[in-house]
Amino acid sequence: MNLFVFCILFTVAFGAPHKNRVFRANGRVGITGGTITEPGEFPYMLSFQDEVLPGAFAHYCGASIYNNFTSITAATCVYGEDFENPQSLFVVAGEYNLDNESGNEQRIKVTKIVVHDDFHLDLTYNDIALLQGEKSFEFNDMVGVVTLPSPYQQSSGNCTTIGWGDFDIKTPSSPILLKVDVPIVSDEECKNDYRIHNFQDSWLCAGSEGKDSCECDNGGPLICENYLAGIVSWGYYCGLSGYPGVYTEVSYYIDWIKSNAFY
Repeated sequence: MNLFVFCILFTVAFGAPHKNRVFRANGRVGITGGTITEPGEFPYMLSFQDEVLPGAFAHYCGASIYNNFTSITAATCVYGEDFENPQSLFVVAGEYNLDNESGNEQRIKVTKIVVHDDFHLDLTYNDIALLQGEKSFEFNDMVGVVTLPSPYQQSSGNCTTIGWGDFDIKTPSSPILLKVDVPIVSDEECKNDYRIHNFQDSWLCAGSEGKDSCECDNGGPLICENYLAGIVSWGYYCGLSGYPGVYTEVSYYIDWIKSNAFY
């Protein structure tokens, strides 16, 4: 197979054609301050990929496995797609090194997308979407489901975000899955950091100087106490002091996820 996988930065204007991706235009690139994970350490982690040429796939977002047929990602990752009949989109379970296949990968075509009805592109409100796979994941030591929080459960302390990205802002993206521990930042502090008047209760902020998620980690998980606390959504650059990463807070969407999941 002619396989090349890399992180694509799609920053386009509202109303662009379906093949474009929309992210907050902030210069973010990938996991910052991270360390290499172990194979199978995060079995629910997915590489969300676009088949840019026949047999050639490009990683551009993260996602998490919810059940046999459903993956959770950010709505910004699928903006502009045909939700009822998406073309050339795949999720890859069991992925570890984007440059080398290990035999553990399960590449599954995405056949339907559900985006939150109140998703707001420009303001990044309700940045959550579900993906339907063409076939079931085969669960094993390398592939499994993520645990959801209780409705409106609050997260605190240190959590972990995961993705294929940078060790720091000066080095290229890593083909190997990285993780970084990030402290939860209070809503009030995050609101003051970004000077946002209409701060959303369903946003969760995490990160510190030199430790952050970034652009091509969009849609990937923030894990707190082994549950999916957040979905990478937006922020300002990578790991800058005073600008934590902003995540979709999953506990606000439990009923929505369960009502819209695929079985």
